[in-house]
Amino acid sequence: MEACEQSCLCRPENAEGFTEDLKKSNIIFVLGGPGSGKGTQCEKLAQKYGFTHLSIEDLVQNETASERSKNIRDITESGEFISGDIVMEFLKEAILANMENSKGFLIDGYPQEMQQGEQFENQIGEPSLVLCMDCSSKTMSSRLLKRSQCLEDNAETITKRIEAYYKTAELLIAYYENRIPLFKINAEGTPEEVFLEICTSVSAFLKKE
Repeated sequence: MEACEQSCLCRPENAEGFTEDLKKSNIIFVLGGPGSGKGTQCEKLAQKYGFTHLSIEDLVQNETASERSKNIRDITESGEFISGDIVMEFLKEAILANMENSKGFLIDGYPQEMQQGEQFENQIGEPSLVLCMDCSSKTMSSRLLKRSQCLEDNAETITKRIEAYYKTAELLIAYYENRIPLFKINAEGTPEEVFLEICTSVSAFLKKE
C-alpha cells in the first residue's frame, strides 16, 4: 500500500499538493564539477542544519539490483548526462520518503544542464538557494586522481566528466544568478575552510527567510 501511495503522489494530478508540501522545506542545489567537494560539504551541512543530502550517485548505488540503476551507471561512465525523467523519478521518491523529518534538501550535483533545471521547476518548483562550488579543473582532476587506484584507467574518464561539467556550468550559473540567491564558494581550500565559507552563506540566507 505504501508503494502505491508513493507512486500516486508522483503523478501530475498530485503535483500541486507535492509542491505545496515542499514549500515548507528549503531546496538547495549544490553545483560544482566532479572533485569540487560537493559530497563532503553536503554531508557536513546536513549534520549542522538538519537537511537531507540527496546525491543522484548515491541514490543509484542504493538501487543495485534494478535495471534503472544499471542503465544510469552505463550513462555516467561514458561521461553523458542522465535522462531528466529518470533523475526526477529518483528525486521525487527520495524527497517524498524524507519530507516529514527534514528541514530542507541538499541536492548534490543537480541540475547538470538547463533542461533538468527547467523540468525540476515545472514538476516540483524553484530551488530556494543555489551553492556553486568554484574550483579549477586542475584541482578537480588532482583530487579525483588521488582517489583513484588505477590512474591510467581513470584519467580519460575524469577528463570527460570535467569537460561535460564546464559545457553547461556557465549557462546554469547565469540562469540561477539572475533569479535565485546564489553563492559562489571558493572550493580550492581545505574541507574545513570551505565548510566555514559555506556556513556563512547558508546562515545568512536562513536569517533572511
